[in-house]
Amino acid sequence: MPNIKSAKKRVKVSAAKTAHNKSARSALKTEVKKANLAAAADAPDKQETVRQAVKKLDQAAAKGILHKNTAARRKSQLAKALNAAPTVVEAPIPKRAKKTETAEAKPAAKKPAATKVPAAEKPAAKPVTKKTAEAKPAAKKTETKAAAKPAAKKTAPAKKPAAAKKADKDE
Repeated sequence: MPNIKSAKKRVKVSAAKTAHNKSARSALKTEVKKANLAAAADAPDKQETVRQAVKKLDQAAAKGILHKNTAARRKSQLAKALNAAPTVVEAPIPKRAKKTETAEAKPAAKKPAATKVPAAEKPAAKPVTKKTAEAKPAAKKTETKAAAKPAAKKTAPAKKPAAAKKADKDE
């Protein structure tokens, strides 16, 4: 048994959640069993019963009572049972005639062959003229980055300190 107060509380909360989840799982199992029996017995409301069971499975997965893959597997099993159940089949609807039968009755129309135009009748191609360099306008000269920057100010060399000047004079 834990000694810390928060750990004691966690034990209580965990026990309460376990009891609630156990009850919910039991109710869910009952719902799924009802749906399976309804599907197998060909009950008149079998689709509605299966739909209710699927809804309960989805809710349990959303709340974390069941893992989502477990819920998906059980829903799949319910759907299989519902589809495998014998159902009243109505008379089949006759299929329409295929289009291939009607295509054999009509022969396909051929397109007329394209006629070639003799070379003498074709219009002459335009003569190619060469453009000279003079026809093009001269490109504008752009300033380079160095030219665009203002020239740096030139400073005079640093003056020697007064003490250094006296030392130079003494020598």
